[in-house]
Order: sequence, then C-alpha cells, then structure tokens
Amino acid sequence: MTRGAIIRFALALTVLLVAGWLALRFAKVPRIDRAEAETRATRLLTAYAGQTGQPAGHFGNRRVLEYSDEWQFVWTYRPCAAVGELRIAVRRSGAARYVVLPDCTPVRGFGVGPRVA
Repeated sequence: MTRGAIIRFALALTVLLVAGWLALRFAKVPRIDRAEAETRATRLLTAYAGQTGQPAGHFGNRRVLEYSDEWQFVWTYRPCAAVGELRIAVRRSGAARYVVLPDCTPVRGFGVGPRVA
C-alpha cells in the first residue's frame, strides 16, 4: 500500500469509529414501567416452574424490591420458606434474568450461599 492509501484508510476508519461512538452515545434506551416488568417476571416464573416441573403453588408471597436501575421480584419457595426463594431481576431497559434460584439446602458445610444464576 502506498502512503496515501494508508492515510485514506486511517481517515475512513476514524470517521467510522466516531460515527459508531456517536450512534451508541445518543441511542435511545427503551424504558419499561413497573407493570411491564411484572409481566416479564411472571413469564420467567412460569417458564422456570414449567422447566423444573415445580407446581406454581410452590411460589408465593411475592415481594418487590425497587432499585434505581431495576426491579427485583422475589417469591418465597414454600417447600423451604425459611431459606428458599426465586428472585428475578428486570432492568428498566427490559432485560430480565434469574438472580437466585430455590435451594433448600443453601449451606452444605462449605460455607456457600444460595445458588446464584
């Protein structure tokens, strides 16, 4: 490559990088409300119960913890209500994930806490 071609390539690459950075910087992040977050958390609860074969009645006493960037929906796992819970976090952008899955024996002699997804 000649020196001129290298300079043109470097300039084009710089323009593309700056344009990409600007697009990411000013992109609108979708924001959901609490009702939509509850719907998504309930869908994940239903999916978890279906995949594991747990009856939906094993999950009760839902609590909602609200943070600046997400909601956490916490259901008590009735077979071992003292230690078991299903915790689902839904970010204000709409992304949802399992945070804590029910574990009736969270401490097995190794000093470990509940299983975290």
